[in-house]
Amino acid sequence: MIKNSEFIQTCLHHLQSLRVGEKISFKTAKKDREIAVSKKEGGGYRVEENGFEHQIFEAQSEAELKKILKTLQKIEFPRSNQIWVKIERG
Repeated sequence: MIKNSEFIQTCLHHLQSLRVGEKISFKTAKKDREIAVSKKEGGGYRVEENGFEHQIFEAQSEAELKKILKTLQKIEFPRSNQIWVKIERG
């Protein structure tokens, strides 16, 4: 588990070591809301929101990814203090 304030930093740090197709997912303590981020082939990132809303976002750069994550953090983890982290390698 990580602090909610460390969400974006942790995501960006772990994405550097992930290969294409692997993803990192973040869930609330109740595990009813999730944000999953994976690397796309050819560069860029795919962000899946499964919780309050169910959407998929595409980001071409790290700056674009940060902006998406910041927005989703406010929607999916508004009152969460701790967030579960899981790295799915495959």
